[in-house]
Amino acid sequence: MPPPKIALRAGPYVKAPRDVATIMRHVVYSLLPVCVFFIYQYGASALLLLLTVTLSCLATEVVLHRAARQQKTEGKWGEGEGRREKGKTSGCSNHWRFDLTLPPSPFSLFPSDWSATITGLLLALSLPPGFPLWMGALAGIAAIGLGKALFGGLGQNVFNPALVGRAFAQAAFPAAIALYTPAFLPGRFLECIPGTLTLPFLLAPEIAPWLHALHLDTWTGATPLGRWKFEGLTVPASELVTAMTLRATAGVAPGIVLLGGLYLALRRFLDWRIPVSILGTSLALAGCFYLYNPERFPDPLFVLFSGGLILGALYMATDMATSPLTARGVWLYGALIGVLTIVIRYFGGLPEGVMYAILIGNAAVPLIERVTQPKPFGHRKAESRGLRVEVRGLNGKTASGVLLSPQPSVLEPKPSILEPQPSNAPHAISSMTLVRTLGLTALLCGVIIVAAYQLTFAAAQDNRRIALERTIFKLLPAAQRIKAYYATETAIHPVDSAGSHPNSVKFYATFGGENQFTGIVVEAAANGYSGPVRLLYSYSPECACVTGLGVISLKETPGIGDKIITDRVFLDNFTRLDLRLDAALQTLAHRVVAVRHGSKSQPWEIDAIAGATVTSRAVARAIDDSATKLLPRLLPMIETVRAP
Repeated sequence: MPPPKIALRAGPYVKAPRDVATIMRHVVYSLLPVCVFFIYQYGASALLLLLTVTLSCLATEVVLHRAARQQKTEGKWGEGEGRREKGKTSGCSNHWRFDLTLPPSPFSLFPSDWSATITGLLLALSLPPGFPLWMGALAGIAAIGLGKALFGGLGQNVFNPALVGRAFAQAAFPAAIALYTPAFLPGRFLECIPGTLTLPFLLAPEIAPWLHALHLDTWTGATPLGRWKFEGLTVPASELVTAMTLRATAGVAPGIVLLGGLYLALRRFLDWRIPVSILGTSLALAGCFYLYNPERFPDPLFVLFSGGLILGALYMATDMATSPLTARGVWLYGALIGVLTIVIRYFGGLPEGVMYAILIGNAAVPLIERVTQPKPFGHRKAESRGLRVEVRGLNGKTASGVLLSPQPSVLEPKPSILEPQPSNAPHAISSMTLVRTLGLTALLCGVIIVAAYQLTFAAAQDNRRIALERTIFKLLPAAQRIKAYYATETAIHPVDSAGSHPNSVKFYATFGGENQFTGIVVEAAANGYSGPVRLLYSYSPECACVTGLGVISLKETPGIGDKIITDRVFLDNFTRLDLRLDAALQTLAHRVVAVRHGSKSQPWEIDAIAGATVTSRAVARAIDDSATKLLPRLLPMIETVRAP
């Protein structure tokens, strides 16, 4: 009689009545109020963006699964696809037959686990409402293709797919992703924001005429975080939570997002410890900075409710596939994201840091789980207490002692004999090995960077000098020779004799034919939207005014901030910009300021570029600061500089 067959299966044997599709469906339910309010804020453009990005994510997942000849993540695409039917093919009773007929309805084409739907909704909610639809579709394709399918599909991705899509959009379309438009505009349900329906690979129409027609010339396009970081302006937290005022709107409403996250936490569809640790760490660290210097750093509640911190903490950082599983790991993971968010916001070049903080946290999950892995029940280290062993030799003699090297405890559970133990199973890599590998890699990269910098330093300096000379000759076409000076508090020295001084201002005197003095060019710099903006402007002592502007370097958003180089209306501000001194020759008679587009009324004002107000104000600050320092020192000694 043959022995009975025993089916061995791993636990758990009692499972909760929920699956991936159920969890994902409830996440979509919790996002629906957020989407509805997003559409109420921005109208038809927001609706089209949500539909386009979500459909592109769903279509990409279907196409990639079909191309790989795999069944979709969960559910069935057809009644007969992939099923086993006996005796219907080649007379073989155990042959697999694949039914390639179309699904019964168009909706059956799409995966039923809702994961791609969540990715599309989150990605669309993280984009500006006026984002061109074709760009949003490409971002959805990148989110599923690069962020999910590339790693093997649902549950195998290392990074949150929605954030991968947004990172792609920010790298590929930096101008479009940085421009937010006002909310609650009249007629928003009947017309789209300019740029929404832009054809692929074509420039979006200018938004300034559209804003001017709506009498919104003062709108800068910057988010509340951007206005704080670059202009020092904040919005009360009460307005940020509801997002019901014009100046507080820049994306989704944090209050509604919090309600959706609370619903998921009560239904136990997300680990509440992750958002609590992220928000708690961010609030505590922002509070410490605020107590240290309240004039420089904003209110902690402003930090908490501005930007995408609430949405990222509740819906993106809690992704089950990209967050830790250990109890201590989730707290460490959330604290890491909270710290990185504050550090990037306060000390980075960008006003927002949630996306990069979560992506870095996702990358650190394997190491966090390794460090916080709980010890098995009954485990004890041999090096702490020692393990007494006794060895009996072949000659009958015995020897005993204490084994001090790390060995498994006698109480440590042994592998089950029912579980297969392959001989070629890979061994776990120790944490020290990972640290040494990363350290050596970082060291090698540092050596390469330093070597490349040293080898190219001379060539880079020559290129900077050539670019500087070209800009000076462009500002003053009659110039043929340049002489550099430093203006200190007591004197003016040539650069080759005085060297640099901590409180000096560098300028250039230019001379034309027969050593005739042609003008002065001054260096200036100020922080713009994405980093320092370095300028050169030409100054004429005869009219006491600026006669031209040139840009040496800037890191502003392409298509927005870099308009200070090409916008003719903006450059016309610097044909005769007033820089007269007061009667005592101690400071400027009027501060150089940037005013909203179309409102310039004085010769010392700069008409700002609509949508690039932050960069326009950086130019005004740079000229004002340098002229305030230089001109009181220069004008009393102008004849010395005029001499060739």
